[in-house]
Amino acid sequence: MDGMNLPVEQLVRLVRDILLTLEVRSVDAEIVADNLVEAELLGYGTHGVVRLPRYVREIQQGQINLSAEIRLARDLPASVLIDGDWGFGQVIANMAVDLLVERARQQGVASAGVFHANDVARLGAYTTRIAEHGMLGLMTVNDGGGSPHVAPWGGIAPLFSTNPLSFAAPRDGRPPVCVDMSTSICAASRILLALKEDAPVPPGLILDAAGRPSINPGDLFASPPGSLLPVGAPGAGHKGFALSLIVDILSGALTGAGCSGADARETQGLYFHVIHLDAFVGRDVFNRRLEELLQRVQENPRADGVEEIRIPGERAMLKRSERQQRGVTLIPAVWEEIQMVAKTLGVTI
Repeated sequence: MDGMNLPVEQLVRLVRDILLTLEVRSVDAEIVADNLVEAELLGYGTHGVVRLPRYVREIQQGQINLSAEIRLARDLPASVLIDGDWGFGQVIANMAVDLLVERARQQGVASAGVFHANDVARLGAYTTRIAEHGMLGLMTVNDGGGSPHVAPWGGIAPLFSTNPLSFAAPRDGRPPVCVDMSTSICAASRILLALKEDAPVPPGLILDAAGRPSINPGDLFASPPGSLLPVGAPGAGHKGFALSLIVDILSGALTGAGCSGADARETQGLYFHVIHLDAFVGRDVFNRRLEELLQRVQENPRADGVEEIRIPGERAMLKRSERQQRGVTLIPAVWEEIQMVAKTLGVTI
């Protein structure tokens, strides 16, 4: 079966209609559809509509609470603890961002922990929203022990999730700087996509269950499972492991959502931190210092074959502009799954 190229508006409508058929609240369906398609536009297909069939299963199995009532379990002037009531992760995370941006305007800084949340997909969607308000945004996520893929450095049994983090900073007149990365050498979704395409993965990404290097994506999801390597592997994987540990502490221990290795269902433990620039040097000084730094980065002598040193987030914005014009192309395996879900639910494509 061939892949499919769809105009952006049509893909958003298809995702939304599938969710609405499952009696998802219309406002929630819009948020989730926009989030997944935005990931496709930016080139993060691993965090895009490939996740929709999973969401459908989770709704049908009762894992996603369609009538979730998000509440503040703890409320202090500069920090909140949010109970997501097992609603859509995107809806909960957007609510947290809106709340923290307002708190940071008043307090200078604001933090939030979130528990009882489902998948949030791409973290950069939320830190970028913070930066668009002229503030610095940090976000970390763990899976509460429910989806282990990464072994601790020196081990071979998966224990941690990919434990991603994102940071975004505003720029005047330009898209924000946006760092969005897993603390594993790649996202587990990248290996899953390779498995769907029946393609090998590059060397240096995964180990099989015996701890041997592998290029077979099926080894990661086998029984017993293999593991993803941490950032910095093979020479400095201890650094990725240390970053993963920080993410687990902030997202799992501090929020109470649960830490890696726990015998629990998959849950998104979320941590956010927002900084108002006026609480420090102010936007003018910050922007000047940041632009001076980025200019020095891009003027650095380039290695052979490198045409341009790009700032984190720039590549994604270029892809977004291109795909807004020509549409989003879904790989055959993903398109086939979407069609099957739509047909099962009676949604016309």
